[in-house]
Parts: sequence; structure tokens; C-alpha cells
Amino acid sequence: MKPIQLRKKTIDIKFNDENGNEALVLYFDKGDENIKRIMNFDDEFEEIKKEFKGKEKDFDAQKDFLKKIYDTILQPGSFEKMQEFDSCFVNLLPYLLEIALGIKEELEAEDLKALENKYLK
Repeated sequence: MKPIQLRKKTIDIKFNDENGNEALVLYFDKGDENIKRIMNFDDEFEEIKKEFKGKEKDFDAQKDFLKKIYDTILQPGSFEKMQEFDSCFVNLLPYLLEIALGIKEELEAEDLKALENKYLK
């Protein structure tokens, strides 16, 4: 039997600067709890939104809201790392959406590739 390749336990989320050089790398831990969290993020997002309801015009509350989402999806401290990369927290929302979509796509692609490798080769 040929050896089974172990899967990597993280998804690297790389950010490049305007010259194409790697400027920042964040990590998504592919543990069971994190995968459940990202696949059910819509529910968790609604819970976080309830927590911040009525604070939409409070700049600090908006920043805390975004921080909580970043640190929930990725790891604690991820928001601060992103702020070092881009200090305008309003710019961090589009990145967050790209990160969440990218993680879901990566997880789905890995599952499909594993099935292909098992049954089609």
C-alpha cells in the first residue's frame, strides 16, 4: 500500500504588498471546532451582531465588532496583525469577507481532492 499523505493542519492566508511580496501571513487552524465555526459562521455572525446591536454609530464598538469576528474566525491577535498591515479598520471588512470565502472554498476543495485521490487514482 502506498503511504497516505497527512493533511496540513492550517490554511495559510497570505497577503502580498503592491510589489507582490509577501507582507503578512495569518493562519486558520483546521481543527474540528474551527471548521464547524466557519461552516456555521452565518449563525455565529448573527449572535455577534446581536451583541453589538444599537452601537452601529459608535466607532469603538464597530472596531470591537470587527475584532471579535477576526479573532473568532482565525486566532486571537489576528485583528491586531491586520491593523499593522492596514491601520484603517474600515478597510479590514473586505479582507475579512475574502478570508471567510477563501477558507470555505479551500476546505471544500480539499474534501473533493481527497475523494478524487481515493476513488479515481
